[in-house]
Amino acid sequence: MKRKLLIIVALILILTALTFAGCDKGGGSNPDPDVPPTPTPQEVVKVAAKQETVSIHEKKFADFNYTSLFIITVDDKQVLIQQAYLDLSHLPKNVGEEGYVVCEYKGESARCNITITPITYDLTLSANEISITQLQVDDGYDYLALFHATEDGETRKITDDMVKNDVKREVGDYTYSVTYQGITKTLTVHVTEAHKVEVVNSYRLLQLQIEQLEDLDVTTLFSIYLDGETIKVTEDMIDASALENAQVGQEYEVVLTYVYKDARASSTAKI
Repeated sequence: MKRKLLIIVALILILTALTFAGCDKGGGSNPDPDVPPTPTPQEVVKVAAKQETVSIHEKKFADFNYTSLFIITVDDKQVLIQQAYLDLSHLPKNVGEEGYVVCEYKGESARCNITITPITYDLTLSANEISITQLQVDDGYDYLALFHATEDGETRKITDDMVKNDVKREVGDYTYSVTYQGITKTLTVHVTEAHKVEVVNSYRLLQLQIEQLEDLDVTTLFSIYLDGETIKVTEDMIDASALENAQVGQEYEVVLTYVYKDARASSTAKI
C-alpha cells in the first residue's frame, strides 16, 4: 500500500514538472492582451517605421490611425499591429509642434517622428484700387468679385460678416475691406461723378392737321429725367428743322438732345 502511494506521488510530481516545462517552452503567448508579448528564442522579430517622419493635417490629427505607420514581422510574416503596441505619450499637442510615436513588440521597437500641419487659409485681391461711377454704386457694384478666399486651396464663400464697407454714392475715395481667418485685404474705391438721364416720348406718332403745326409746342413731345428728377424741356434742346416746309401726308422727325456734364441722352419723335 505504501509503495502504491509513493508511485502516485511520484506521478503527480512528474506531471507538475511537465506542466511548468510546457509553459516555459511556449513563452510567446501572453494572457494579457494589453501587454505586448515576449519572443521565444527561435523567433526573428522586426519592427520598422514606414517613414522616418510623417506630417499629419490638423483636421485628421485627432482620428489618425498610428498603427498604419509601422510594420511588424515575425519570421518574415507580417503581424497585425494592436493599439497596445504603441506609445502615444510623446505626440505633439499643438499645431507646429514636433513629437513622435513608438511601436514596441516583443522587445523590438521603432520610432516615427510626427508633425502637425495647419489648415492653410488665403485671401487674394485682384486689384488694389478701382474707379467706378455714381451709377455703378447705385446699381450695386460687385466688389466681392475682386476677392478670393480659400481653405487648403478650396474656394470658400465670403459672407457679409467678413466685409467692412463705407462706399457711398457721393464723389470721393472709400475703402471696401474683407477679413477672412485673420487675413485682411482692402480695396480702395474711387467714386467719380455720373448721372442718369432718361428721355421719354409723349407720343409714338403724333398726327396733326397741317394748320396745327403753327401752334405746336415741340417741348411737349418729350419728358426728361435727370437722376430721377424732372428736368424742364426747352426749345434749345430740340431740332425741329424737319418741320419747316412740311407737306401733307409726309412723316417728319423731331430730335431732342440733352447733355448734362458726362451724361447725354437723345430721342426722336415722329410727326
